[in-house]
Amino acid sequence: MSETFLPELPQELWRAGKLELAHGVQQSLRVIRMATAGLGRYLAEIESRGVKDLYGYGRTASWLADIAGLSVGEAGAVVKRAIALNPSRALDGTEVPAVLPATAAVAAEGLVGDERIDQILEIVKRLPAEISAEDRANAEKILAGLAPSVGPRQLAKAEANLLGLLDPDGKEPKDPEPKEPRREITLE
Repeated sequence: MSETFLPELPQELWRAGKLELAHGVQQSLRVIRMATAGLGRYLAEIESRGVKDLYGYGRTASWLADIAGLSVGEAGAVVKRAIALNPSRALDGTEVPAVLPATAAVAAEGLVGDERIDQILEIVKRLPAEISAEDRANAEKILAGLAPSVGPRQLAKAEANLLGLLDPDGKEPKDPEPKEPRREITLE
């Protein structure tokens, strides 16, 4: 695993120009995102081995919350992303591929943050169950390729376009059951 360190801050940051400041922010964000991807690999492995056997906790999120000083909700979101981005092993030892392998590659480079990863995960979950695994993988690759350069709105538009291509008819409408006729007797 390659090691990445934060670039040294200038001694007198107040003298830095606007380009140096912007570059420093971008570099720091990238390093943070790469570190988060590395953390996810560790968490996915812990989840695969079983946190109960390793540390005596019922859930990986509870263990992470305790050691990181997070709420269980915050830790749960981190673990959920880690499981989606990294391969794991089934009980019999066979490898289970990652749900979002293309997104994982982009995240490992530090090009996308947690919000875009969560958005892609939600979009992939909303894809119709009837589409093939190949179409699902291609849709995820498209979203992962767009994520570093677009915002949430553009990714949502890409979702609408993908759904239009993959499921042009949309969800099947629910036809309401016809009401039973009301039986009446009128006497005069």
